[in-house]
Amino acid sequence: MGSSAPQRDNGIARDISVSHTTVSEYLELTERLFLTRTFRKWENGKVNYRSLKKVYFVDPFLFRVMKRYSLGKDVETEEIPLLIEGVVGEHLAREYGENLFTFFKDGREVDFVVKGIGVEVKWSSRVRARSRMPGYVLTMDEYDQNQRRIPVSLFLYLVSSERVFYDLG
Repeated sequence: MGSSAPQRDNGIARDISVSHTTVSEYLELTERLFLTRTFRKWENGKVNYRSLKKVYFVDPFLFRVMKRYSLGKDVETEEIPLLIEGVVGEHLAREYGENLFTFFKDGREVDFVVKGIGVEVKWSSRVRARSRMPGYVLTMDEYDQNQRRIPVSLFLYLVSSERVFYDLG
């Protein structure tokens, strides 16, 4: 669950040697307890419930507590981008009520889609070319108005203070 890699219940079940029904029930329970949020694939104008999905802890603190309790380890550096992605997803879900992510036909993914606008989280100091979908690329600290690259901190502030999804035409 710390991973943002798209997953199927069957894949998780195979990895931990339990039934996919058990995995589905536990994931549903963690969501009802407000521990996690599931983001499903959006395709052809609707949510695909049978396809891949992403599951994030709703709060990085919960992830840290659960990891320390169950594994005795702290958050690792390579997990931070995934936690940031989860923070952005949770923020968008609370503000806009949309729980979606999507893939392009060539396999390229956009982390979140709100009102047809993509939001891609790239937590690194150097960001490569952006996706072909109109939208925003959220970065660690890079701001480029022409490329629609915005630091995550500024984006979260703007989403909290007003709606930031303007016509990107």
